[in-house]
Amino acid sequence: MSQEDENHTKKMCDLSSYSVYCRYLRQLKDGTLTLDKGQTREYARYDGKYLIETSDDKLSAEYVALRYKQLVDIEDVFLGIKSNLEIKPMYYRTEDRICSHVKLCWLGMLLVRVIENETAKTC
Repeated sequence: MSQEDENHTKKMCDLSSYSVYCRYLRQLKDGTLTLDKGQTREYARYDGKYLIETSDDKLSAEYVALRYKQLVDIEDVFLGIKSNLEIKPMYYRTEDRICSHVKLCWLGMLLVRVIENETAKTC
């Protein structure tokens, strides 16, 4: 195998090892990779859309979507708390301490939400 063929094969292997790219690629019989246009069209159908799955089939799609979007708010609150207070990661060994930490964080977010609702302002 020539040096050029070896490099070409290595580049194809490197590219196909990325799952993001791999789903759009198809390997031909001669070993070359080509863009799978059918797969590209299929994934393009979902551009700009949320695909959310829930285990509770009694919930409406609107309710699930709104709750999912609140997740971004929760993550923003955590980021704000951690960055403003310069909190370092916490590593707990017992389940009681983990539960206590989660409850305290939840209470903190609840307090922020109550203040926002009472003052009609967002943080």
